[in-house]
Amino acid sequence: MQWCQDVVRLIPSSVASQDEQNAFLRAIASVTSGTESANARISIEELSDVCRRNKKMIEIVQSVLQPHQLTLVS
Repeated sequence: MQWCQDVVRLIPSSVASQDEQNAFLRAIASVTSGTESANARISIEELSDVCRRNKKMIEIVQSVLQPHQLTLVS
């Protein structure tokens, strides 16, 4: 869970708002505790969609989440 929190907090608020990030983290917490709700899947899918809104968003998220040595050079 800590790893998820650390990673999600790396996503800029211009890509995923604080509310979107928090909803995702609540969903992950419910899944890991075994009390997954219908809203958990929705929150996970929403953050996934947010991070794929357009090419620029994909590049921002990938640049933040990938270790520096794995970042693609164009």
